[in-house]
Amino acid sequence: MNEFKTARNWLDNADAVIISAGNGLSITEGYNIFAHDEAFMTHFGTFYERYGIMNILQGAFYNYPTVAERDAFYKVLFDYMVDHYESTPVFRDLKQLVGDHEYFVVTSNGNMHFQLSGFDEERIFEVEGNFGNNQNPMPMIQKQ
Repeated sequence: MNEFKTARNWLDNADAVIISAGNGLSITEGYNIFAHDEAFMTHFGTFYERYGIMNILQGAFYNYPTVAERDAFYKVLFDYMVDHYESTPVFRDLKQLVGDHEYFVVTSNGNMHFQLSGFDEERIFEVEGNFGNNQNPMPMIQKQ
């Protein structure tokens, strides 16, 4: 408990906060790009059946037989991770912890969950790109 009190004290007295986040944050929200789970099968089951794709990451790098098939995968991906995203308690709690502090986010997540949860896009650096504004996390993605 002392560690939590110390961390809270540091946060309360900080001039600014740097947030560094990766896939662990998305996994905590329930978005696991590495998992062959119920969420994957609900949204991407067709790609599992057609191509044996086991998770989102594998689907992102899969060599689809046509551009239309690749685009179909990314349409589902954007729909699932961006277009119908609603901020989760994970992000609401993080936003509350940051409070009125100046902050900057460095993240490898390109799913726009920081922006969609009310964090200022001007204070976010997405190391691997961004799905929403076509800063592609992988060179073969072409959102249309």
